[in-house]
Amino acid sequence: MVHEGDRSSGGPRWSESALSRPALHPPDGDGAALVRFLATHLASDGRAILADAKRTNTQDFYRQLDRAGLRWTREEICEREDNLPLPVSIVTIIH
Repeated sequence: MVHEGDRSSGGPRWSESALSRPALHPPDGDGAALVRFLATHLASDGRAILADAKRTNTQDFYRQLDRAGLRWTREEICEREDNLPLPVSIVTIIH
């Protein structure tokens, strides 16, 4: 889930996103489109919260966030999937 201040109305807005292979590897190949979307649509001090289950290489996505001037933090948690450990990063991106 993503919660941000909507730039047009000033009110809260919720939307859903995922760090998935299509989101991170579209034709531009490096997640730049997702980073541009976040940089454009997050309000000042707006936050996006994403889950990264590390099923695809996301390191370039984080470098793109840095280059765009977006701040981010990562909290590591361990979930289970099919009774196997699944490390997940909860990533907060701040404009």
